[in-house]
Amino acid sequence: MKTLMILVLSLGILTSCAKPETIVVKEYIVPEIQIVDRPRPIKIQPVSSVLLTKEEMTKRLADEEFRTLVGVSTEDYQKLINNVVDATRYIKMQNKIIAYYENTIRELSTNESVQGTGN
Repeated sequence: MKTLMILVLSLGILTSCAKPETIVVKEYIVPEIQIVDRPRPIKIQPVSSVLLTKEEMTKRLADEEFRTLVGVSTEDYQKLINNVVDATRYIKMQNKIIAYYENTIRELSTNESVQGTGN
């Protein structure tokens, strides 16, 4: 009985000391990134403008169909133009950044498909 206990204890000690073999496999996984369609372009509606002089103001006020008049000072008009120019610049820069990433993704996809066919 004593030998049986020693045998059981020694088996327990030996099996607990044994470490399982660890295998490390490195695998490069390329995520599939979808390139979505670009949003449709903005359709700018034409806006008519009139330089209001005293004569033009009198003429407009005499018109029966005239309803509302919106005026902007020269300084505010310049600010409005500057805002539009800045927004246009921002959109163009964003389009260039998007095009860069789209081209990079396409190149990676093309290179991977070429490398995958050679193996």
